[in-house]
Amino acid sequence: MTTGNTNLIIPIYTDGSKSDNHVGSAAVFPDFTIAETLHHFCSVYTSELYATYLGLLKISTLNFKKAIIYTDSRSGISALRSAKHNNHPLVICFDLHHTLKNTKIKYCWIPGHVGIPGNERADKAAKSANASREAFVP
Repeated sequence: MTTGNTNLIIPIYTDGSKSDNHVGSAAVFPDFTIAETLHHFCSVYTSELYATYLGLLKISTLNFKKAIIYTDSRSGISALRSAKHNNHPLVICFDLHHTLKNTKIKYCWIPGHVGIPGNERADKAAKSANASREAFVP
């Protein structure tokens, strides 16, 4: 993937996962995956939004101007679309991120657990995120 190419539309698959003893988030790019473990008190909603944040943050460092974020979280997409009316800390971060970076992002809901390769990779990465490094989420 060449950084700085403003004509490319980058596909990013995101997913969050929560079990009894693990909460994780992941963003899958065409050439690499980012995954982090969250505090076990975080909700699956927070893990889904944090996965999207991971993707957005990486896009900003690579100078991409266009991306499609695929997620199986309808509530996450709804929150992002109404960011100005939602006080969740991550949604506020997304709104600020878009304002500062001027990045064109489209969000696309996809069904989970139906064999979509990018979604399956994101699901697996979120479930197996490295527990030795825990991300702080307000």
